[in-house]
Amino acid sequence: MHHDILGGSSRFVTVVESKFSGVVERTLDGQTIPVTDSEKTLVDAADRLDLSGEIAQLARALQAAWSDLDLGRLEGYLQRWSTGSLLKRIGHLVECLERPFPHRDERLARWRRSLSSGIVALEPGHRTTAGRIVPHWRLRVNVEETWRGKLHPVMADRDRQKAGTTERRSRAASVAEEEELVAELGLLGIRYLSRQSSYQASQVRSPEQLLADLVRQPHARVRTAVIALLLARPEYAEAVPAALDRLTPQDRLTLQSLYTAAVFLQREHVDRLRPLVGQRWRWLPDLLSDQLGLPAVGAPREKLRLLDYEMRHRTGAAVNWTGTYQVVVETLIRDWERRAARKR
Repeated sequence: MHHDILGGSSRFVTVVESKFSGVVERTLDGQTIPVTDSEKTLVDAADRLDLSGEIAQLARALQAAWSDLDLGRLEGYLQRWSTGSLLKRIGHLVECLERPFPHRDERLARWRRSLSSGIVALEPGHRTTAGRIVPHWRLRVNVEETWRGKLHPVMADRDRQKAGTTERRSRAASVAEEEELVAELGLLGIRYLSRQSSYQASQVRSPEQLLADLVRQPHARVRTAVIALLLARPEYAEAVPAALDRLTPQDRLTLQSLYTAAVFLQREHVDRLRPLVGQRWRWLPDLLSDQLGLPAVGAPREKLRLLDYEMRHRTGAAVNWTGTYQVVVETLIRDWERRAARKR
């Protein structure tokens, strides 16, 4: 029922007692009024999108309030809610917005472990019931995700020009950095990458720094060398958590996917890899499958297929991720076998 109050139309909504929480007092025009805090307001909005606007509006509100949110409080509200649909929607939005926060991957993985069964619509009540499934959030995306890529201010023309100048300067520096990285990989026995200079490395940077710097490179051939590095030096797995802490959310996802691909590829190609790696051989522990929403059991080839599907969803890029991963291991093995044949 709607009522006219102070010249405006207001609607009163009844909620169950269990949802009545998160109330704080605010002062307006000298009067103290009870309102919900930011975290509870977001939860209420996700619970009743029919009253708070479309899912895109909730995404914008989440983005705007992000810097002031208490994630522990937000998580507490989500855990007390009787329906799991809220956690699925907010978890998906938090992941899509790619905003950094402490222990991001661990927190999202914990949310996914507590999801209820069944698939829910991203926007309930929408006229479209079809849409792709996001399996790790048990969510059907039944609306266009218009907020993706549109939540950050557009640069002014002068800022673009300045950025262009900076990019040109940094391009030359990135080429030099790439050459250094390729040379350092050569010292570690990874020599299949082509060179553009005669630069020779005398030492290798720390494992966590090497992993992080490889992932930051603009060229895929250098980024994917992370797989070769981990297969050649499986002890580098110990440095992966520290490397992840140095990266942006986008680069962190890249390292997560490359490490996880290396784990599956090592198991799939064990018969060929183990003799070539020799005394350095050790199994790469599966550290990150849970964070990527992948199952704990299954054949390596099937897990690679699921990783491919997950990366297509998370990046929006129609890339043959499995093929990219397989090219690295095949190229590495062929190079090692060719060099071993020369020595015989």
